[in-house]
Amino acid sequence: MTWRDQRGVTLVELMMAIMLLVIALVGLAASFPYAMYGVVAGGFQTTATLLAQQQIDQARLKPYDVLCSLNANWGAVTGYVGFEKQVSVTPCAGGTGAPTATAATVNVQVRFKGQDGGYYTTSLVTIRAQ
Repeated sequence: MTWRDQRGVTLVELMMAIMLLVIALVGLAASFPYAMYGVVAGGFQTTATLLAQQQIDQARLKPYDVLCSLNANWGAVTGYVGFEKQVSVTPCAGGTGAPTATAATVNVQVRFKGQDGGYYTTSLVTIRAQ
């Protein structure tokens, strides 16, 4: 019995290797949009947090006797399409004067509309003393 040289790859083995590689790459490509969704959502969440922190900083800079003037219902954030913010200062008796106690809670909520159509809200709260 003679032995032939068995080096090399047959065409069937090559086709099977290519098919397995294609299946793996298609699965990887299918997961790419889900990964991008997470990255974009994280970017929106970071922007919302920074906008809320900016509003908290503005509350810290305001004099205590005009702190209630920050109260605002949901409204668009200038320069940030799709973002809305709401600020509530408690306890306030209404108007734009000073809070009715010696300390006030400033609550800032920023929301944005996600890619799935739902709203996501970020809240930051601080206490401001007289």
